Amino acid sequence: GLSMLFRMTGAVSLVAVDVDTRLGRVHPKKVWMGMSVGRIVNPALADSQVYGAVVQSLGFALTEERHYDPSTGTLLSVGLEDYRIPGIGDIPEIDIHYHEDSFEDMRGAACGLSELATLPMPPALGNAVFNATGWRPTDLPLSPQRLVGHV
Repeated sequence: GLSMLFRMTGAVSLVAVDVDTRLGRVHPKKVWMGMSVGRIVNPALADSQVYGAVVQSLGFALTEERHYDPSTGTLLSVGLEDYRIPGIGDIPEIDIHYHEDSFEDMRGAACGLSELATLPMPPALGNAVFNATGWRPTDLPLSPQRLVGHV
């Protein structure tokens, strides 16, 4: 009764952004998420998980940064009060597509989303900034200080 079939879940993301090169601000306008996770058992719960993952990933890519004391190595940004997380005005339109085929041999034809939706957002955002500015970001977050210094 043990399934040893090799199946891979997957996620892909595309992001449209506006980039203010004078102020160094990146504003996501729309996100497209493609999820290949098998049959969606509870669509409302799946959507909620993907929306939350997109918002979490946007925060990670745009505002979350650890700061250390250079002389002691002590972590200075220890809580949510030390950096800005995305608010309702920061969240773009999010369009989700589920590809439910190719998992028919799995029990229930479903695999689960877990944290899969968080993975493609930061690189997709970096690629959108590159496409808009010609500068390839290699460090996160895409803060105004990093962007202004390169474009």
